[in-house]
Amino acid sequence: MGNPSLNHRYRKGFYSLFKTLQQNQSDPILLALDEFPRLGYMPAFTDAISTLRSRNVSVMILLQSLAQLDKIYQRKRT
Repeated sequence: MGNPSLNHRYRKGFYSLFKTLQQNQSDPILLALDEFPRLGYMPAFTDAISTLRSRNVSVMILLQSLAQLDKIYQRKRT
């Protein structure tokens, strides 16, 4: 499930965002990820979420239901 190519692009985007935030103290940022479940499981996202918040970045994931999120991420936690 998910799009490996798109997943890779998001991972590169997260790392680029981290690098920029380390170099500059920036204004608050809202990172909105629409159709989040279509990306599939992204380890980079789960690793990044707490670090992003500490760098003044809020993350908003958009999905149709929490069941979609559970289907992808609950399996990976166990």
